Amino acid sequence: DCEGRYVALLKNDKVKNKKYSEKRVEYLKSDIKFISNFANKYNSFTEENILKRNDEEANRLANYYQINEIKLNRKIKESTIAIQIYNKLSNDEWKIVLIERGLLKFIEYVRLNTKIQNEQKQEILMFFDNLKTEYQYIAA
Repeated sequence: DCEGRYVALLKNDKVKNKKYSEKRVEYLKSDIKFISNFANKYNSFTEENILKRNDEEANRLANYYQINEIKLNRKIKESTIAIQIYNKLSNDEWKIVLIERGLLKFIEYVRLNTKIQNEQKQEILMFFDNLKTEYQYIAA
C-alpha cells in the first residue's frame, strides 16, 4: 500500500548518510523489495556492485519491454487477420461471433460447429491459414 511504501522510504531516508555497513542492517528490513534484495545480495557497496546491479536492472527492464512489444505485435497481427476475416464473412451471425469471442475463439467455433457446411468451414479455415502465413502469426 501507499502508506507502507512511504514509511519504508522514510526509514531508508534516515540512513542515507551512514556507511553502507550500517545502512545494510536497515535495508535488509526494508519493505521495498529491490532495496532488501540489494542488501541481501551485496555485503559491500562498491562501484563494481553498483554497476552489476545497474546491468541487472537494465536487463530486467529490457526483457520486460521486449516481452510487451512481442505481445503488442501479436495483437496487431491478430486484429489485422480478424478484420480481413470479418470483411470476408457473408453470414452476420459469424461476424457477431468473431466480434464477441475474438479471433482464436472464433476459429475454434468454426472448427467445432457442425452446423457450418463443410465447404464454408474449409473456406474460412483456409483463408485464416493463408493470413496466418502472410502475417507470420502463430496462433496459440
